[in-house]
Amino acid sequence: MLRWLSIVALFSLVSLGCSESEDEKIRTGVAKHLDGVHGYCFELPTISKNGHLRTHINAPEKDAKLRALEAAGILTINGREGNEASFDLTDLGKSIYTRDDGLCFGKKVLKSVDNYTTPATSSGRRATTVSYSYALENAPKWAQHQAILENFPNLRRDLATSKGVHDTVVLIDTKNGWVKDLH
Repeated sequence: MLRWLSIVALFSLVSLGCSESEDEKIRTGVAKHLDGVHGYCFELPTISKNGHLRTHINAPEKDAKLRALEAAGILTINGREGNEASFDLTDLGKSIYTRDDGLCFGKKVLKSVDNYTTPATSSGRRATTVSYSYALENAPKWAQHQAILENFPNLRRDLATSKGVHDTVVLIDTKNGWVKDLH
């Protein structure tokens, strides 16, 4: 009998050593979430008119941002009409443009999971809110153009920080591990 208990205890210890801890599972969930998102995006609300893209310029800072993107080689401003600007994306701009997200580049890489709430069950789902830090990697040279950095302060911050950019995400525990809550 004692031998049998020793075998069961040893098997339990081996099983424990092989299983991923909750911390590791949550870290994996955040890393997978970051793998599924663009690194950094410039929102570019546009309408297509006569084969050109147009956007509303309703503030001086929006005009400055367009000029910065032009200086970095992302777009060419064709002209202005009232409070709208007409522009075309350069080949570089076309390579990073998505209709849903705008101009996107780089990759967010998890640096640390800073903390998370104790997982709790609500509406039949186990969830946690995770605070984490990420670094923006693979930023192209044009993203560090002086005009870009002056007109996009969040990008300047993301590129300059060595400690990582802090963010939060709500994760849901599923049979496939922790995943971002889509609600």
